[in-house]
Amino acid sequence: MLMKDVIEKIKELRKKKKLTLAEVGEVLEINASAYHKVELGQTPLTLDRLEKLAKLFNVQVVDFLGYEYDAGSSKPQPQLEALEQKVKDLQKELAEIRESRDMYKNQWSAVEELVKQYVAQLPEEEQKKFKGKTTTAILVIMIVAFIGALPKIEIPNNTKSTSKLLSPEFKSYEDGGPNLEDFMDE
Repeated sequence: MLMKDVIEKIKELRKKKKLTLAEVGEVLEINASAYHKVELGQTPLTLDRLEKLAKLFNVQVVDFLGYEYDAGSSKPQPQLEALEQKVKDLQKELAEIRESRDMYKNQWSAVEELVKQYVAQLPEEEQKKFKGKTTTAILVIMIVAFIGALPKIEIPNNTKSTSKLLSPEFKSYEDGGPNLEDFMDE
């Protein structure tokens, strides 16, 4: 349900009780003009205001959301049960996403550590080339170096990649591959 539907429900209840904007505004401790802005959707409805309105109209806050329930029963109707289940499902999904995120963070930390160890083992002159580079950039440079060490790789002319690696000057690696310095300034 959209906020405009909630506002329409409140407006409907106000008119049903034959209350003026000023009378409802007084309950909310705001003037009639400010309350009118609430009904126009120009001023947000806080939970505090919704609770005050629910008390004024002698309804539950959930009534503004358009869900029906049996006031004599403590058990919610199927609509509320479905909503509660959806909330539980979303909470479970969020927990799984957080768990996956944490797992990938740990794996990425391990990759970063391996890259740092690799760079630390290089001669000092080579280490300077990697100074200030992100782990991702260093990995790309390492992959390009590996590709350059391969005997020959043909890249199709119809490749639509815009990367430097697939640019026309690197169609064939028979000459020993790309020069790493070509990639170092990125």
